[in-house]
Amino acid sequence: WTPEQKHFTKERIQHDKILDQQLPFGAIIAVCELYTIMSSERLRNVVSEIEMRYGVYDDGRYGWLLTDIKPIIPLPFKGGQGFFNVPDDMIVPL
Repeated sequence: WTPEQKHFTKERIQHDKILDQQLPFGAIIAVCELYTIMSSERLRNVVSEIEMRYGVYDDGRYGWLLTDIKPIIPLPFKGGQGFFNVPDDMIVPL
């Protein structure tokens, strides 16, 4: 990322007062269904202002459209880029 691009940091979230509560980092906070994958060129036409502010939608990039998003009790978890499995019995709905 270049310095001109947006960064999703704890400090920025708190400064922008997006949430009234502290976000957990290093944790799974929701489960969802992957609906489709779209190019940034198409995504710029469908994402919200908040998503535009915190995302990077440069040409040549891709993003996921998610559905059926359900918050869960935050679960500390070390994941990684891409897909990874989490045992179902570890996920507790809110």
